[in-house]
Amino acid sequence: MTIDLQTLRTMSPERRAQLYENARRKRDEGGQAIIDLIDSSGLPLRSGGMTLNDPVYLAMEEIIWSHAARARLLEAVEEGLPALAGVEPMIRETLGERYHPHDQGTANAGAIVGEVMRHLGFTPVGMGKMPQGSVAKTAKLWGKVRRDRVGLYELLLQGSRERFTEVGGFARSQGGSCPSPSALPLTLSWYPWE
Repeated sequence: MTIDLQTLRTMSPERRAQLYENARRKRDEGGQAIIDLIDSSGLPLRSGGMTLNDPVYLAMEEIIWSHAARARLLEAVEEGLPALAGVEPMIRETLGERYHPHDQGTANAGAIVGEVMRHLGFTPVGMGKMPQGSVAKTAKLWGKVRRDRVGLYELLLQGSRERFTEVGGFARSQGGSCPSPSALPLTLSWYPWE
């Protein structure tokens, strides 16, 4: 059976995934040509979302947890952008057409970014628009929250400082600009000032 683009289009996503896996196992026996054809086709290898052992998910995890990606995450936050905006170019460069929202690819990338940002001591503070040309349309904004000795909360958000006070279980802004809502629930992780 000859495998070409038309044949791939007639296959179910699950059948393409099985073909991809078989070709991966027989890469040295002509499988690389099939892998290249499937990768260049842009056709999905699943009909639902990604599994945790999906090759695309594993590649995104490797990219986002890399040292270079961590630096880009922090740069994006400092520029007032969602952290995902810092690493999405790296993901697109590596995965090409296999990174898209139709199989929960952008949502999974955002979830992995969330793991890294929490690991780095950040907490989500709202949603923001991604830069023009991004695959993802929106993503989480991240900030560090600290509490001082007099009950004021300081939100270190995208490189700017904003002060908050606790009012009825909510943090109310005391001025300045903040892209998140003016009332933030105080269910965030607090770090005492030294």
